[in-house]
Amino acid sequence: MKKNNLKNNKIKTFFIDLPSLDEDILKLIFNFLTTQRHIQISEKDCMQLKYVMKNGQIHVDVPVDILKRKAIITKINFELSSETVLYEDDGIIVVNKPSGLPSQATLDPTRDHLYAAVQRWVKKEAFLHHRLDFETSGLVLFSKKRSLNKDIGDMFQYKTIQKTYMAIVAPMPREKTTQFVVENNLAKMNQKILKIHSVKSGGDHAKTEFEFLQSNQQAGLIKASPLTGRTHQIRVHLSEYGCPIVGDILYGGIPINPQRTMLHAFQLEFTHPISHELMSITAPPPTDFAHCLQQFGLRNV
Repeated sequence: MKKNNLKNNKIKTFFIDLPSLDEDILKLIFNFLTTQRHIQISEKDCMQLKYVMKNGQIHVDVPVDILKRKAIITKINFELSSETVLYEDDGIIVVNKPSGLPSQATLDPTRDHLYAAVQRWVKKEAFLHHRLDFETSGLVLFSKKRSLNKDIGDMFQYKTIQKTYMAIVAPMPREKTTQFVVENNLAKMNQKILKIHSVKSGGDHAKTEFEFLQSNQQAGLIKASPLTGRTHQIRVHLSEYGCPIVGDILYGGIPINPQRTMLHAFQLEFTHPISHELMSITAPPPTDFAHCLQQFGLRNV
């Protein structure tokens, strides 16, 4: 157990998977706390944390006074605009969520989230039918009428709505094909951390279709079409295929600065619940996504 000079009368223990004994432990801890847990901690503070390696994991104790910095530093106040509302009528609204904004309320009641921003925009109750991870940017559909909830809920339940994502991945898999499908069962690794992996039995069925849109020796741009909606599905499927998403430290992705998982919900295709018109709505990737493409020598989209 490493000694620690920080005051730690009250601590929280985090569990970090250790990929190999060759990893730089302090760097791994720092990246996990800052990028996955969004804790405002310096490298100097990180060097003084108490940790122990056990059963392929790092158990690291973080004082509560450091955790309190998170709520102050990482809050995002977000208001919708004509640029981020990509479609709206009397029945539905489709918005472009930025990375770093939760889809719905968190344990911190003062923290802003997309659901609250949509209700402020429409000035009445709205209804959320699906979510994006905190770091994922892109399209989210809301209904504006309670009477539409069943029809929209059925679209998601029976997979008649098509969701398309874009992801920047690195390194490239050993055996790359232009198109591939990953189909397996997914389950949580344990109850203490939200990390998913494939299992031979049990779990939930998950299937994703993938297509490489661009690639070079170091990275690629992938189109992902999930046919099921499991937690972290695209992230886990790409990681286990051998090409984790850039910035996705939890699943072996290459760290980047500024840190975020380079996954973007690019397109929604569905039948409008009132007009029955076929809708196809797209959200161009944000600036940080385009900059990351450029860093890896890939073209903007």
